Amino acid sequence: MSRKGTTEDIPDQAGRLAVVTGANSGLGRITALELARRGAQVVVACRSAEKGETAAGEIRAAARGSKPEVRQLDLGSLESVRRFAEVGDRLVTGQNPLSSKAVARAVLELLADREVHQ
Repeated sequence: MSRKGTTEDIPDQAGRLAVVTGANSGLGRITALELARRGAQVVVACRSAEKGETAAGEIRAAARGSKPEVRQLDLGSLESVRRFAEVGDRLVTGQNPLSSKAVARAVLELLADREVHQ
């Protein structure tokens, strides 16, 4: 029987930016919390800024020294993704800014393609 992974298996994330969608509840919240505990700069991306602020407060309390940022993002809205991507360009710092920008642009392209085919 193979060993199941645990949060203890997550390596050091210092210097990395983690944009976690749906980070105000469920699996997204746990993911954001554990990445923050490992040192990542976490962006709590969710539809409700109010719920995001609540989750960010919980992350700050549980992951001492973390400074999660809350950004509103509705993946069902192309306009919301565009606004997020514009802010994301200003957020990106550290070791891997190109990959983070590439992800934001790829999401925009996928949503734009979906909009064309509907």
